[in-house]
Amino acid sequence: MAFGGTDLQCDLDRISVHFVRLGEGIPLLGLHGMGGDHTEMLFELEPLLSKRGGWQRIYLDLPGHGRTPGADWITSIAQVFELLSRFVEAVLGDARFVVAGSSYGAYMAQGLVHRFGGRLDGLWMNVPAVTYPRANRVRPARTVIREDAKARAEMADAGASWYSEIAVADGPAVCEYARAIAAGATDQAFLSGLDETGSWFQGQSPPEPLHHCRPFRSTPQPPLQPTRSRSEDLARR
Repeated sequence: MAFGGTDLQCDLDRISVHFVRLGEGIPLLGLHGMGGDHTEMLFELEPLLSKRGGWQRIYLDLPGHGRTPGADWITSIAQVFELLSRFVEAVLGDARFVVAGSSYGAYMAQGLVHRFGGRLDGLWMNVPAVTYPRANRVRPARTVIREDAKARAEMADAGASWYSEIAVADGPAVCEYARAIAAGATDQAFLSGLDETGSWFQGQSPPEPLHHCRPFRSTPQPPLQPTRSRSEDLARR
């Protein structure tokens, strides 16, 4: 599935961050999960946003993902968040914006709420990670509600061996989504070496303006919208 867009680079001293920009209007920053790249958020959001006017979508590759390299001086997820904050300042300036994140990206989005809350017009989170290190998470038992052995074998052949560990409802749409994630390049050595000690914003209540946000709809307004199905397992990433 091709979405187009303009490939750009944001140079931040010792690292260059790759991102894709589509459309014009209110900036919407898309943050992917651990082990994916910007393609993941394209897949999640573009089927909706490409049909609506008024949104400038910005999808970046976080360090160690896609076309943004890992760097030996980045040693923790707290540093990744600080780098993301600098990206926001460099690319968006003083503009108001909306942030959308999935899993690890949703964790980073929560930090942006605290740092840039006065400028945010909305927050959308899919299977948000809320606690780091991952070893400290308390989760219910994993429940598979629909399993397709053929689909799982095809995903393994496509290089997505992790699919069988996280998918809970097999089907064509889920497989297509998994292929989009699997297509992204990741620096596994860099990612596995990151210190997962929780960032300064972890566990804090969001700023007051976001306590009363309304659900996301088709017209720009200040939304706060977490999404997670009862049997969702992607937050394990």
